[in-house]
Amino acid sequence: MDVAIIGLLGALLGAVLTYAFNRKNAAEMRLHEARIDAYKTFAQAAMEYRRTVMDEWFEGHGMDLKTEDDDVHRARGAAWSAYYGVRLLSSKKHIGDLAYACLLNITALKKLDSRRDLNEQGERCRAEVEDFVEAAREDVQSRGGWRQFA
Repeated sequence: MDVAIIGLLGALLGAVLTYAFNRKNAAEMRLHEARIDAYKTFAQAAMEYRRTVMDEWFEGHGMDLKTEDDDVHRARGAAWSAYYGVRLLSSKKHIGDLAYACLLNITALKKLDSRRDLNEQGERCRAEVEDFVEAAREDVQSRGGWRQFA
């Protein structure tokens, strides 16, 4: 009789532990997916912000059709919102720092005086977004950013 009770308790304990383990894995998987979404959203928003600021530069230098200020403001707001999502969800401070540097350098585009400077800074901004995406990809694929679930 004691063996049956011990067996029943063991089975019950195993079921409880399995349930707890599966819940933990599900929460980690949701965090992993949220990180991917945040990184992707930031990269998209940063590039859209870069585009609108560059359009604004052309407008200010009389080289292109007028761009609405609201366009730049919307893009900047979206980029900063995405940045905060990255900062909240990233497992590595370095990734948030890369995102922040991207935004500061995109903002600097509007202060440039020549087309050559704009093109060079625009290319640096694109490269910074690329660096951000690479660091984010490594985080998502690393053991710290995601674990295999069995």
